[in-house]
Amino acid sequence: MDRTAKYTMWAKGGCPFCRKAQLFFLENKLSSTVVFVDDNPALLEEKKSEYNWETVPIIVKEKDGEKTFIGGYTDLIKYCEDE
Repeated sequence: MDRTAKYTMWAKGGCPFCRKAQLFFLENKLSSTVVFVDDNPALLEEKKSEYNWETVPIIVKEKDGEKTFIGGYTDLIKYCEDE
């Protein structure tokens, strides 16, 4: 698990997988920013299109200026286990 990276997550307030991902970031002391898109459907559509992903959360890792698309909550868990 890379604790030197920063994670950005686009999420909705009522999404259980978004809450699980937030908790995962906190429990593992990972630097993260959560952008709630409940009131910004245009931003959500932009991120869905940018990452070719249809659901929330949309999670991206950034390290040394490079962004890596991870996916959703279950993808985050698998990614961190494999890292």
